[in-house]
Amino acid sequence: MALALVIRCLPRSMNGSIRTSHMWSKGQLNGSIFKHYPAAGLLAKDTNAMVAVAPRREMSDGGDHVKLWTAERALSVGLLGIIPAAFIVPSPAMDYLLAVSLVMHCHWGIEASVVDYIRPAIFGPVIPKVAIASLYGLSIFALGGLIYFSYSDVGLVNAVKMFWKFLLEDYSTLE
Repeated sequence: MALALVIRCLPRSMNGSIRTSHMWSKGQLNGSIFKHYPAAGLLAKDTNAMVAVAPRREMSDGGDHVKLWTAERALSVGLLGIIPAAFIVPSPAMDYLLAVSLVMHCHWGIEASVVDYIRPAIFGPVIPKVAIASLYGLSIFALGGLIYFSYSDVGLVNAVKMFWKFLLEDYSTLE
């Protein structure tokens, strides 16, 4: 279907046939017939032949995405063991490990959504950077708050246990 759309938008001669000889002579069929407009998501030869397509995705120059993906999956699987272990063996070390793991897991998940949906092609170059910076600030604030709570109060796991106990007592009085 996309090929039919592109062929339909190619320049045509007076009788309706595609003018390939004209394009070959100017070297336009070797991949340079379209001018790329990434912000608008358009490919066009001229104003008479515009084709709307999705913008080409550029790979970022920095970072190894395979290693990051592997780290995200390892953390997700690790949380399956860290959460029960923190409740079985409550300690400050387990609280800190739980806090760091949960914040990293949430940060990577929200970062993926921000990168996917707040794109420079749609929002311009500034808003995606502000969104990522805000996410980093929020993640640092959340990690600091959880570590502070674990250090100066009962700890994350004990707080959850106390909350569950409160809910169970509250529901038992309703019966």
